[in-house]
Amino acid sequence: MNIAIIEDSPAIQKTLQTFIEQHFAFLHVSFVADSVVQAKKKLETHLIDIAIMDIELKDDLSFTLLRQLDNIDFQIIFISAHDHHSLGAIKFSAIDYLLKPLDQNELADSIRRALERTKHQQSIETMQLQVASLQSMLANNTSLKSKLMLPSSNEIIFLRLEEIVRLEASANYCHFYTLQGKRHVVSKPLKEYAEMLQSFQQFVKTHKSHIVNIEFVIRFMKNDGGYLVMEDGANIPVSRRARAEVFDRFF
Repeated sequence: MNIAIIEDSPAIQKTLQTFIEQHFAFLHVSFVADSVVQAKKKLETHLIDIAIMDIELKDDLSFTLLRQLDNIDFQIIFISAHDHHSLGAIKFSAIDYLLKPLDQNELADSIRRALERTKHQQSIETMQLQVASLQSMLANNTSLKSKLMLPSSNEIIFLRLEEIVRLEASANYCHFYTLQGKRHVVSKPLKEYAEMLQSFQQFVKTHKSHIVNIEFVIRFMKNDGGYLVMEDGANIPVSRRARAEVFDRFF
């Protein structure tokens, strides 16, 4: 399988190449590019499965490169040196992203998720939809939408924020429970959605494994350490650390 590194820092290029050689030896680094112009030329002659792509390249933003491509038939992992203004849109489009300095565990997880997606033919269509959604948000100069994109191997669920009752972590997966009584499972950790939803006052993290929509809280029970009773019948624990913030959202 082939992976491309599209990054303008020689030091990070080397770091990524070494990391891939040491931890994903079966992956072949097809090419390294440091600009939109160079990457576009390479992509015309190289077939790749995954691209690790810095947002800010030597000559332009990587979004410009994506707009210039006739077909996006590879998985994308965005990286950025800082909390770029477009990261909100990237989060809501559900494309993987990492902040520098790169955490090795997070990088490995992102590559593994990309590799898993390459096993499914539908993943190419999914990535194209995600990129289209991202470009639409950027074109409209907004990073916050009323819907989340929840990608799976064979579909994308567009979920309205007001339909989400709660989120629950399970290892590196996140379970979404909806007003309609449905459950959607996404292969991303809860912390990514915690960051994504932190600007929405109706969502609060009550515990390391739980986020709730306070609109669907029925009552707070003081026994057993304290927990919330939700409209879907779930009992959600509230940690001592989170208790003050939870109550602040109600008053």
